[in-house]
Amino acid sequence: MYLGGGNVTGVADADVVREGFQMLGNAPNPFSNSTLIRWTLDRPSRVSIEVFDLSGRRVTHKDLGLQTDRTGEFPFAQTGLRNGLYLYRLKAVDPSTGETRTASSGKMMVLK
Repeated sequence: MYLGGGNVTGVADADVVREGFQMLGNAPNPFSNSTLIRWTLDRPSRVSIEVFDLSGRRVTHKDLGLQTDRTGEFPFAQTGLRNGLYLYRLKAVDPSTGETRTASSGKMMVLK
């Protein structure tokens, strides 16, 4: 959606709601050791998360597998990241068709 090809082209400031998906953001933000990224789903989806630095380089990727609960969360620990702003993208995929239902982005700040 916003991040791809190694370039950052923008980040939506508002939560994106599409097909019953809602990005709830992360808290605390800013954080020093870890933060919790939260979302809601209206139906089971395969969920993955990617974190990027401001140059567009992916610093982590995690496949969270099939999420069947309406609410989900991912504890993100900043192992080895420098102080600064990072962007994350959460993607929800239909498990039967493989079609991307939505990809929403957020911002988080690491302060040690």
